[in-house]
Amino acid sequence: MKKLLALALCVVIFGGTVYATATMENVQATLQKEVKVELNGKKLELKTTEKKSLYPISFENHIYLPIDAVADDLNLDVKWDEKTKIVKLDTKKPSVSAPAAPTQQQGKIKGNKKSKIYHLPNNVSYDKIKEENVVYFNTEEEAVKAGYRKAKK
Repeated sequence: MKKLLALALCVVIFGGTVYATATMENVQATLQKEVKVELNGKKLELKTTEKKSLYPISFENHIYLPIDAVADDLNLDVKWDEKTKIVKLDTKKPSVSAPAAPTQQQGKIKGNKKSKIYHLPNNVSYDKIKEENVVYFNTEEEAVKAGYRKAKK
């Protein structure tokens, strides 16, 4: 359905015509390639699912954005109900995925998921925790808030 929405929007944008209201009134709109969109200071790249660029359009002193391209950055799912002619926006459900492999960006404090004990890098048991049981923290406070206690050695 997202592809259908993107395709319909491309037709509207590149055709330069927007259809509005139940009477399907033709209007003249302008493709605004020079208009950029930012979300919280970060530039958004408006693209179709096929990675083709999309641009805002202007009509009667208003800027219109391709909803499916913006919705993803707002963590929204877009659905089109053909019967009711309603665009439905819903908050995306968080996906359950495997924990990320440790990286340099992760904290240096290791917690043991089984024992709920955290270890600092200089601790005797720091490198003895099985990788499948490791959880990383940036600060001791973060580990304590997560229900872990500090290792004695």
